[in-house]
Amino acid sequence: MLIFVCLLFPFPFSLVVFASAQRYFATAVGKSKQGSASELEKLDFTKLTVAEGVKHLARILFKLHDEVKDKALDVELSWVCDASKRLHVTVPDDIAQEAIRLAKDAKKKEEMEDDDDDDDEKKA
Repeated sequence: MLIFVCLLFPFPFSLVVFASAQRYFATAVGKSKQGSASELEKLDFTKLTVAEGVKHLARILFKLHDEVKDKALDVELSWVCDASKRLHVTVPDDIAQEAIRLAKDAKKKEEMEDDDDDDDEKKA
């Protein structure tokens, strides 16, 4: 799964064979693109910082990754922003590791809540 996000310029475009072009604040391609797209639609990119956006993206990647069906998840984060002097560079390790840690914690919490809900249904 691949997610493109842009908070300001430069921004991703989608060019279609029929000579139409669409501008996106964020878009997803590849496996789980529908789920990713719906998660991205929930975010207000006009109010997010780039660092906050990285955290949200990591959360979406881990949320939609199925450990049973999918290969091991290897997350590589990069950005184009003022902090990178408008160059496409890898997100600094401290920010990337924090985003991945928060995403893993959120997934574990969600799984625990799902397990609790399943237990409550069995008791009822």
